[in-house]
Amino acid sequence: NEGGFRREDFGAIQIRPDFSLVELPADLPRGALDRLANTRISGRLIEIKPDRFQRSAKRPERRPRDSRD
Repeated sequence: NEGGFRREDFGAIQIRPDFSLVELPADLPRGALDRLANTRISGRLIEIKPDRFQRSAKRPERRPRDSRD
């Protein structure tokens, strides 16, 4: 809520041992990330920055359960 994001602003989330990737809209204004600069999670200041590799964190498409072999 600190950045003014809505639930639908978030895409896939990958939580890894050293960092996490959170998919946000590509056209997100720069100021939106700046508003999160002083955010703390479990007492620790987060370091938020765009993914420099421009990979998608999206999960692969899944077939409906009834169409699986």
